[in-house]
Amino acid sequence: GAKHLVAPTHALARSQARLSEQQDRLRRQSEEVRELAAVAELSRDAVTVTDRHARILWVNQAFTDLTGYDQDEVIGLRPGALLQSPGTDPETVRRIGEALAAGNPVREEILNVNKWAQSYWIALSISPITDENGTVQRFAAISSDITERRAVHEALAKAQRETQHHATHDTLTGLPNRRYLDRMLETK
Repeated sequence: GAKHLVAPTHALARSQARLSEQQDRLRRQSEEVRELAAVAELSRDAVTVTDRHARILWVNQAFTDLTGYDQDEVIGLRPGALLQSPGTDPETVRRIGEALAAGNPVREEILNVNKWAQSYWIALSISPITDENGTVQRFAAISSDITERRAVHEALAKAQRETQHHATHDTLTGLPNRRYLDRMLETK
């Protein structure tokens, strides 16, 4: 009779030990998630976490500051549908979509639009988050506002084009000058 009592008691003890280990692991994971969320909240960059179907699960305060949307407004929505500007390069959107479908990280510069319909440029990095089996469960996106940097770059490029034009064209008539003619002859 003792054998019938001891075996179930040992099985129960092993089961309780496994349960305790699982609870400890879940507690540690929960602490790690809270720590990561705290770090993301401190970031100056916008952080977005989506599910594997690209629906928003969580955003940080920097996201709200950049886009104008509160977390409650965006949960369940797709970032591309919410933020993508009509002026966004379709090739960039295609590259992002292909990378995400393949479960690969991607980095692009993309034109977005905020809640107030103002366009802004971001440097966007998206990385898959996988489970222990390597299956993509979520995506984490970090975006930095690069609107000013792009504006400075475009202004410099415009100034360079204007300088080049002034160097090869007469300022009074706008017609090509001798330097322009010399360059044309050099290329032939």
